[in-house]
Amino acid sequence: TDLVLPDTVTELGSYCFNFCSALTQVELGKGLTRIPDSCFQQCGLQEIVIPEGVTSIGTDAFRLCTKLTRVSLPDTLKTLGAGTFMQCSALTEIELPVGLTELPRAVLNGTGLRSITVPEGVTAIGNDAFRDCRELEEVILPDTALDYGTFVFMDCTKLKNVKLPDGLTEIPWGMFSGSGIAEVEIPVGVKLIDRFAFSNCSNLKT
Repeated sequence: TDLVLPDTVTELGSYCFNFCSALTQVELGKGLTRIPDSCFQQCGLQEIVIPEGVTSIGTDAFRLCTKLTRVSLPDTLKTLGAGTFMQCSALTEIELPVGLTELPRAVLNGTGLRSITVPEGVTAIGNDAFRDCRELEEVILPDTALDYGTFVFMDCTKLKNVKLPDGLTEIPWGMFSGSGIAEVEIPVGVKLIDRFAFSNCSNLKT
């Protein structure tokens, strides 16, 4: 089932299309500036193009859209909510725009991503942001990303190595726990490696 929203629609309410399991395609109008919390949560969407002009996408907006394979984000986007694409298990790639400054809690948790480039300008990556991304093999982190939450890459079982930013001072609790990390270079400025940071990393050699 397809849904076309006219350009005259300037606002959507929270939960307005959640659990619409037969909804596979949506064309969003150019009048929107934000996608609210849980707007399309657990829908049957297969792809979504967020139009230019949208500056924020709310908490859980596309959570559990398990058929979602493609997402196009606009350059105008400044904010993603917690769990925005959480458990979108068919989502294998996404390009994050340069206007973002934070990746919040569980934003891409449990997705099917194979690689991800975090853009320059992002300074913080929240708890569980990429947790349980079991197909994730490559992560490129910017030098600006120096603030990390807990369990960011936990159970990313195919992730073999990550170059950590030179300015990093702390590796938080459980950051790589249960991941496929085989080698890691700890930046010279790191002062704290917290509990469980590399626990159960059975491939870790150097």
